[in-house]
Amino acid sequence: MLETLLAMLYLVHGGPIPSQPVLTDEVAAAQEKRARFFRTMALRRAIYRRQALLDGAWDTAPLSAEQRAGIRAEVQELRDSIATHFPEENAQVGPLACDDKTTKHYDDGRLAWFSFGPGSKPQSIRQLAKAVGYSKVYETVYDALSALVHPRDITQDLEFEDGNAVVLHPHNPEAFPLITRWAALCIKGIVLTFCWAFQQASIEDVRDMVSSPSRLTV
Repeated sequence: MLETLLAMLYLVHGGPIPSQPVLTDEVAAAQEKRARFFRTMALRRAIYRRQALLDGAWDTAPLSAEQRAGIRAEVQELRDSIATHFPEENAQVGPLACDDKTTKHYDDGRLAWFSFGPGSKPQSIRQLAKAVGYSKVYETVYDALSALVHPRDITQDLEFEDGNAVVLHPHNPEAFPLITRWAALCIKGIVLTFCWAFQQASIEDVRDMVSSPSRLTV
């Protein structure tokens, strides 16, 4: 959820959040350009997933003739959508990797939509957080929890009890209140961000939302 908040803040602002943001025509135009890359990359991912099924990649089960026909039609529809609505953005990203007969693969590597269009063009989630002024939140929340989910680190949540090591991870019930609170705050931030960009009359309603969730009961 925090990653989504960072992405939406960047989509709307393209960099550090102004202390007094003003939605000018120029700002709206830049938002539209970033949003077009967001959509372009989403369409490309959809093509990759379907083409991988058609090619039998990733040891997927064989498809029936009816399934293949349906997926081929979906792929063509997605390709037509990119060609019709996002030709410039797609050209900047580059050819689809699944069309390369020599080095065929089914993703765009580390390319992300926020690396294109107007703005500071971050190249990673860490840089994305820095771009919108959320470095501290990234380091204290996102990176710490990510390190537990992915095999990178355990030290920040390692305790010793009676000579035994105890690891507290995001799935531990003790972590639920913290994770729930951050999720709720991120959702509120996402809604506020989009209200400012597209429906400013609703901002006060969103600000009245409860910022801390009720205590969870099991």
